[in-house]
Amino acid sequence: MRRATASTPPLVQQLRFWSFFFLWLLAGPGVFLVALPQALHTWLVGPVAWTGAWWQWLALWGMANGAGLAGWSVWLFARAGQGTPLPLAPPTHFVLEGPYRFMRNPMGAGLLMCLAAEALLCLSWVISLYLVAMAVLVGWYVAWVEEPQLARRFGPCYHVYKGKVPRWLPRFTPL
Repeated sequence: MRRATASTPPLVQQLRFWSFFFLWLLAGPGVFLVALPQALHTWLVGPVAWTGAWWQWLALWGMANGAGLAGWSVWLFARAGQGTPLPLAPPTHFVLEGPYRFMRNPMGAGLLMCLAAEALLCLSWVISLYLVAMAVLVGWYVAWVEEPQLARRFGPCYHVYKGKVPRWLPRFTPL
């Protein structure tokens, strides 16, 4: 992404920022959490049937909470971090608000929670296996790519944060 300069009008900066955000929203969660798992399930098992069973309602509750957690995290990236989840426009400020006070990766946790709920909604072994593969892939990326970049970008502040806040499971008291 082209960086904004002092001569770039604020409205243009905002339009550029939100266009990248919506691109991420469509390309990331839209494909990897909805289209691909549903296509795999339909191809290997068959179409999903809504029966209104209790577990499907529980899955919808889990999806809403996972999406809410991920969405809140993305919003904090934009507001407090002045960036996006996209590697092309990462946050320029360290975010230590909201769910980031309880866990280091609430966005990833929320998205994996959505995927787990989707597996429950469909009672799908295919989506469950997909969830395991995505959890391994996301865990590897966070540990070996994202966290070293954050340590370089934010230095001692991130090292202290990393020592006090767990990666995936929330702490009981906020930082």
